[in-house]
Amino acid sequence: ALILQHLVSQLIDLRRVGYEGLHIKAKRQSLLLFCSSVVQCFRPLAQQRAVNLRLENEASETTLWFDQDLMEKLLYNLLSNAFKFTPEGGDIVLRLTEPSSDRGWVEIQVVDTGVGIAEADLPHLFEPFYQGENHAQGSGIGLALCKEIASLHHGRIALYSERGCGTTVSISLPVGSDHLS
Repeated sequence: ALILQHLVSQLIDLRRVGYEGLHIKAKRQSLLLFCSSVVQCFRPLAQQRAVNLRLENEASETTLWFDQDLMEKLLYNLLSNAFKFTPEGGDIVLRLTEPSSDRGWVEIQVVDTGVGIAEADLPHLFEPFYQGENHAQGSGIGLALCKEIASLHHGRIALYSERGCGTTVSISLPVGSDHLS
């Protein structure tokens, strides 16, 4: 019942973003503290699955303008995917960093040592309802929703993966509030 409720909620969110022009309710807050609380929510699952979950901060600026509810949906989706495909004894890292080539941005990375994604699936992963090789594990809505949430924050999302080596999803968000006006 909870899985069905979560799926319906994601469908509604995706529809709201795509058709109703969902607006973000951004406020200035610590991304580091926010990510720490999200990681804490996943600690019981990490212990149950014997997965090494950790938060790393390499960013000097972690106070950003963002919508806490939407960012929570984004990170929950990405971490849930990481847990789905990371075997027992694997690693999942939520990392904050500053891209060397993009000053004025903070990057959130979700890195796992899971099974990875087939190369043929990579160009389609952010398409709504796309289900790749591991389609039995999801609905094809989560990554499309994550892309929309990143876009609403005037950010970018990218995914890097190699079969058998794991996956990294990077969300780049602008520092400051100029992008919100």
